[in-house]
Amino acid sequence: MVEQEAAAAMGPMMGMMGPAMWLWAMFPFVVLIVLVAVGVWLLARGAPGGVASGVQRVASTSAAPRLVFDTRAVDTIRASDADRAVTAAELEEHLGSGRISLGEFDARVRRAYAATTLGELRALLVDLPSPVTR
Repeated sequence: MVEQEAAAAMGPMMGMMGPAMWLWAMFPFVVLIVLVAVGVWLLARGAPGGVASGVQRVASTSAAPRLVFDTRAVDTIRASDADRAVTAAELEEHLGSGRISLGEFDARVRRAYAATTLGELRALLVDLPSPVTR
């Protein structure tokens, strides 16, 4: 009688299987949580491909996010579509500030979308101040 009351108090799932079986059923969820925690920890400490791997997306005073290039980063790292879009948005901010002309903006944006490496994108912004101020 006591065992039946204890099983009922533990809920319907616990009543159908013993405590050991319940722990084994929860094992995949525990493993998933541990893997996510380790991944977050690795990103925070700057593991390869993480936040501190050379190129960071950070918020700036302008409306668009900004790429921050670590001078030690290898310029031969392949650029992503997001990297190209961020560079184009920053060039647009410089156009709006009057730092570059419409023709120069057009030429630089074309080169940004044709760029294959981060070094090519960095070269488009090297003569412009950072961050853009209005």
